[in-house]
Formats: sequence, C-alpha cells, structure tokens
Amino acid sequence: MRVLLKYLYLATISFVETIISLVMVLLFSSFKTACGSSRLKELGKGKDAYVLANGPALKDVIDKHLNMLKNKDCIVMNFFGNTDVFWHLKPKYYVLFFRAFFGGEGLAVFKEPTVKLIENFKRVEWEMRLLVLASRGVKRNVENRIQNPNIIVVPFNSTRIVGFKGFINYMYKHNMGLPSTKNVLFPAMMRMLNMGYEHDS
Repeated sequence: MRVLLKYLYLATISFVETIISLVMVLLFSSFKTACGSSRLKELGKGKDAYVLANGPALKDVIDKHLNMLKNKDCIVMNFFGNTDVFWHLKPKYYVLFFRAFFGGEGLAVFKEPTVKLIENFKRVEWEMRLLVLASRGVKRNVENRIQNPNIIVVPFNSTRIVGFKGFINYMYKHNMGLPSTKNVLFPAMMRMLNMGYEHDS
C-alpha cells in the first residue's frame, strides 16, 4: 500500500509539473525560435563538441590541449571573449546566458566586462554562432551592438521544463526549453546535442 501511495504521489507531482511546464512553454517559448534552432541540427553530425566552461580548471585544459582544440568544434560562454585564449582558439560557438549582457543597462558589476566583450566581438574575423536568450528585441539588440557580419546571432528558448520523462525529452529535442536556467552549461550542452554532435566533452 505504501508503495502504491508513493507511486501515486510521484505521478501526481510529475503531472502537475508537466502541466505547469506546458503552460510556461506556451507563454514564454517561441516556436519560431525552436524551428530556427532545428535548422542547425546537422551541423555537428558525426563530430564531437568541446564545451569549455570558465573556471580555474580551464587553464590546465588550455595549457595541455590548446593545439588540439584549435581544430575542433568548441563552444565557450559568458566572458570567455575577454581572454587571450579566445583569439587563439577561435571558437565556432559562443553562448551568452545573462540578460544583463545585452538587455538595457544590466547589472553594474557586469558593465565594464560587457563593454569589453562587445568590443571584442566587433573584432572577430572568423565565422561564429552567438547563442543568446530568446526574448523580444534581444537578437536585434545584439546585432546592432556588435555589427559584425562574421557573427551569426542564434536565439534559443530558455524556459525551464520539468515533468514526465517523455514530455521533457520531446521538448528538449525540439528546442522548446532547458532542464535548468541556473547554469550556462545547460544551454551550451543542449545546443550541442541538438545540433547533432555525438559527444560533449
């Protein structure tokens, strides 16, 4: 009996989460954005992707594997563009996960590094896809502030999706949202998987 009650409790929680997620998707996710992301699904077919997260451990990785990474499809994030390694690595993908970067004045603590990042983006001379939050006016704002034809701005849906496994897997596969909105690693890994890359490293 206790097992049955536990099952019913967990099923009820998942049902409620699924309904809430569905409502959030309908309200805040963009089907147009999802279709745009889907058109990129063949870019990584048969290849591996390397997700480089900012942090103390990154220095060791760069020191040991920079030459190898130069020839791979890499995705970097947030303020990586303010480092010297950015210019050596020339990443193919870049994800920004803070609205403060390109939406209004933003947080004061990000003002100086954000200005530097925008100036660095203007200097990029290789083709790079810049993945940004799907929000009204953000794509145009980014393009206007960067003004660099080498950078292709690609919005992605960032609605948090939870609930039944089949439901969330379907939503993730079709670019309607993310498992979490608290860490930039989630959109980075999700974008790579949905572009067809076989492994994230």
